[in-house]
Amino acid sequence: MALKLHRLGRTSFRAVRSKRDYLSKTAGHFSWLYLSRLSALKEFAFMKALGEHGFPVPVAIDSNRHAVLMTLVDAVPMIQVRKLTYPGQVYLTCMELMSRLAAKGLVHCDFNEFNLLISDDDELTLIDFPQMVSVCHANAKELFERDVECIIRYFTRKIGYDPELDEALPYVRPVFEDCIKNYDDALDVATAASGFQKDHQRELEAFTASQEGGPEPSSPQEGEGDGASSVDGLVSGSEAGEDREEEETASVVDTGFTMSVSGERRRRVKGSELGDKGIQAKTTAERQKAIRREALMKAARNTNKVKGKGGKGAKGKVDSPSFGGW
Repeated sequence: MALKLHRLGRTSFRAVRSKRDYLSKTAGHFSWLYLSRLSALKEFAFMKALGEHGFPVPVAIDSNRHAVLMTLVDAVPMIQVRKLTYPGQVYLTCMELMSRLAAKGLVHCDFNEFNLLISDDDELTLIDFPQMVSVCHANAKELFERDVECIIRYFTRKIGYDPELDEALPYVRPVFEDCIKNYDDALDVATAASGFQKDHQRELEAFTASQEGGPEPSSPQEGEGDGASSVDGLVSGSEAGEDREEEETASVVDTGFTMSVSGERRRRVKGSELGDKGIQAKTTAERQKAIRREALMKAARNTNKVKGKGGKGAKGKVDSPSFGGW
């Protein structure tokens, strides 16, 4: 078995609210543990529903708080694979898996080599479901096409297989509109039965939208609330957010100017102190030099007096004193 722990409050996500306040404007305050629990609940619900509908996913066993227990798959992440025996077949399996998900009303939103496990028999297993959205999402088509391009880029760069040059493939890119022509909502019913409600979905999407590159949260469907009041709330919240951003920007500018002025003042004072110390050091050196010169001159006068007392014919030799190299 494998145990996955959802940790949305780790260090890399703690600055989300300071950068984007979408969650705080529309949904109030949520603890990181609550968001992690929602993420785990969604993964468990979708993993269980997908497994019951025949999708190649790990078997979901149980979920508690921010932990999800599942079966351990005998496979490796596809990112670790650099050579495939039948790359065209594996590529087509990836495209068919995305098309099947769209036919069931879902877009994975992170369908790439990091979330695909491949066995020795080239069998694929799909993992990581907290970011999945419905095909009714406003950005569903864009997210679907992004997943397709991720797979094409992986096979082209890492495997050395260009699907656009393979004439044996029935198609290279699945068409989103064709995949969702006759989609059913069986997975929506299954996930709701597992405990993951639409309110949970909107709350989790609000958090996902606050991250870089995350899908925008979907708006409520008809019958789920007053659309006009929701839009007015979003607009007023957006205006309030812009006002707060302007105030924060002005505050930052003023603070930066104050810090700059203070820094300039400190540099000026420090330079003045250094200048005073330099002048003082220079004065001390000149004073010591003058004292040394005066001592040498005094010693020279004493020498001359000694020579004068000796006079002519005086015996003995008077040694000249050493004056330190002068």
